[in-house]
Amino acid sequence: MSDSERPLTYNSYLLVDQLLGCQRPQSQLAGQPAHDEMLFIVVHQICELWFKQILCELDRVRRVFLQPKDGWPDLAIAIDGLDRIQKIQRVLQQQFEVLETMTPLGFLAFRDRLGSSSGFQSLQFRLIEIRLGLRRDQRLGPAACPFDQDLSEADKALLARAEREPALIDLLEAWLESSPYLDYVGPPGEAAFTFKQSYRLASTGDAFDSLFDENRHGELQAKGAWKLSAPALQTALFIMLYQQEPALRLSYQLLDRLMEMDIGWTAWRQRHALMVQRMIGRKIGTGGTTGDDYLKRASEHHRVFADLFTLATYLVPPSRVPPLPPSLQAALRSPQMTPVPRQRQA
Repeated sequence: MSDSERPLTYNSYLLVDQLLGCQRPQSQLAGQPAHDEMLFIVVHQICELWFKQILCELDRVRRVFLQPKDGWPDLAIAIDGLDRIQKIQRVLQQQFEVLETMTPLGFLAFRDRLGSSSGFQSLQFRLIEIRLGLRRDQRLGPAACPFDQDLSEADKALLARAEREPALIDLLEAWLESSPYLDYVGPPGEAAFTFKQSYRLASTGDAFDSLFDENRHGELQAKGAWKLSAPALQTALFIMLYQQEPALRLSYQLLDRLMEMDIGWTAWRQRHALMVQRMIGRKIGTGGTTGDDYLKRASEHHRVFADLFTLATYLVPPSRVPPLPPSLQAALRSPQMTPVPRQRQA
């Protein structure tokens, strides 16, 4: 009986034999078995499996924006994907608790067998960062080296191809820029609504210009203070201010989930940094850095959606939120409203 004719079983479906054959402790191969090396390998392999699922979810979320239905993305599907990623992030953090049942001495029993292998070389984690929108020139470089220098030529080519594709932050920006909310013309006899003018009356302070003055925003963006364009940020602020309107609930939830995902990666890097410090103190890591220091700095510097957090600076109390024209308010209070994207100017 050929393999294709055999009935599918638990083992053959999950390829259990191959899966369980993927653990090859170097200490054991050297004839000096270190008990904790198996745990070290298993935890990291499980992380890679979860990274694979996260990439699967990110690709689905990106498709929602790349292939919108009737001109508008299915935000519910994107939110479901981001929710799943958040739950996986929690599992990834919990795995540190398991790994920390290994003592620093237990780690030192096999650490020298690791050679130059390092988490910096995780192709999938680099793909996750790229899919989210972390640019090459925005990265902290360990030992001033390119982040992909230790990868194979094939893997470098894969990362370069991913960098040429639209990242999630690019798709978010394009979607926000296509929103019809910033300038609204209602029926005859109703005053037109311009969000910039209305919000100017409600806001205070010089910070207004960094968001609504195109030239000032451009200067700050060139310095790295903002990632998103001014129109995209203004639309995100509009969504946050009017989040209680039924037609904006999914839009607000999407922004909220993106911030939650950013928090998840920040917490993961910080937890990782603490574990590294606990295991090796201030020793140089296998990747050539003082590992915990790099991870601490990366936890803040590598946040992709930090702009959305900064928008809290521009929020005003509900009593000062500018009123909307009656026709726009009525439309936003209809859960069935599907916004018609405005055409982006060339």
